[in-house]
Amino acid sequence: SEVTFSKPQYSCHHQDHHQYTSMSFLCYFTDQDLRQLLVIKKVDISVAIDKVFPFLYGLRDKQLITAEKFKEISKARKQISKAMYSLLQWLEKSDSSTIRKFWLNLFQDYNLQTYPKLYPLQASLIEGMLMKVPGWRHEDLLLK
Repeated sequence: SEVTFSKPQYSCHHQDHHQYTSMSFLCYFTDQDLRQLLVIKKVDISVAIDKVFPFLYGLRDKQLITAEKFKEISKARKQISKAMYSLLQWLEKSDSSTIRKFWLNLFQDYNLQTYPKLYPLQASLIEGMLMKVPGWRHEDLLLK
């Protein structure tokens, strides 16, 4: 299913943005866009995350999930994809700030290196953003 993007209402100069330079494309998605993407990309993300470290630990350390949720998901090591799907269902009910921070955490370099199946997801989001935001080019996404 195709996602239609809203006119960006989110400033790319957000206070947390400076630490996520490589994910600068995310600031062009509205909170509603990011929530919708989480809803429709749960399976893709769940399949990509095939072990709990570092992804789940990052969510816990950034206080995006509770200690109880961390323990619950950590115990499901044999069925990690199903546990991740359950976690993402829980997260999609979170506030907009938490969902935005989730996406920023998901695309951290250490997560992309550990879970290479996330690269196609990131690429599809970048392509979607490039098609919707006038003036953006692939070169703009490269770290200076």
